[in-house]
Amino acid sequence: MNIDLPENQDFKFIITNLYTRPKWFFKFTQEHWYNKYAWLLLYLALLGSQFGRISSGKLNIESWTELFFKVVIFGSGISLLFYIMFAYILAGTARWLKGIASAADILRVIAYSSIPGIIVLLLYIIGSLIYGISFFSISFWVNNESWSQTIFKIFLMTINGFVGINIAIFMVLGIATVNNFSIWKAILSMILPVIILVVVFAVIASLF
Repeated sequence: MNIDLPENQDFKFIITNLYTRPKWFFKFTQEHWYNKYAWLLLYLALLGSQFGRISSGKLNIESWTELFFKVVIFGSGISLLFYIMFAYILAGTARWLKGIASAADILRVIAYSSIPGIIVLLLYIIGSLIYGISFFSISFWVNNESWSQTIFKIFLMTINGFVGINIAIFMVLGIATVNNFSIWKAILSMILPVIILVVVFAVIASLF
């Protein structure tokens, strides 16, 4: 299937086609090696997921400098490297199932599938504007000082859950499309790299 290259390929083009015809969009990115905004969108989405670690109590931030280095630079950078590694492993395991996608194809799928995560990032930015740096501390998420604060936290965590489901659906559809897989075969190909990574890290941990 050959897909002609549209004249206008702005951010609206990406969002519109991702949500209205995701299979067409992922096939389009594969056939044209389409990478527009991909790295930026992936980084922003990963930044949103790093902020999500704060609300789950896994990270405590007490200053803007700490936020910049721990989350914006280090946390998001490590996540980006992980997804690059995941893409290469997934390309290999997909071949076991007779898939055809390259690591670059899969990385594009991950990047564009992660776009909904930017919504979470925007909500965290709004939260920081309202509550300041305390918004990124564990105490903010543990203590309920006001009804407005509680409602905002519940709203953010609810949106976070919906966004996570949205990303997972796009990713499965994307992996299935670029590999010419069924949905179940795509899910299996995504589980295999996770098993491999768990085994590798377990072996490494056992050596120390």
